[in-house]
Amino acid sequence: MNTPDSIIVAGGKAQRLGGIDKAMLPLASTGQSLLEGVVDACPGRVIVVGPPRSITGEVTWVADHTISGGPAAGIWSGLPSVTTDYVFISAADQLLDHETVSKVCAAALGHDGA
Repeated sequence: MNTPDSIIVAGGKAQRLGGIDKAMLPLASTGQSLLEGVVDACPGRVIVVGPPRSITGEVTWVADHTISGGPAAGIWSGLPSVTTDYVFISAADQLLDHETVSKVCAAALGHDGA
């Protein structure tokens, strides 16, 4: 399997945090934001669905076409930008590392998902 593109859904309204942008909360171990940590762990071309933010890392920003539609709507918004047969999908507020992502991608070989 070739390296998949990645979609990160990052369009939430942060209602449970009183409007604080959860994706931009810093990780104590690295000083990066949660979103930057996910971007760094994702394979291939990274597509972030949600409002653009000032982060390090190469990403393609895509608007969430169904604001308040939840993660599935965010994925749907990002899919037209995918250029590979397979796609790695994550939320912006996950704690990911390259090793975990590589294992998930390897588990998907020959299957419809992992």
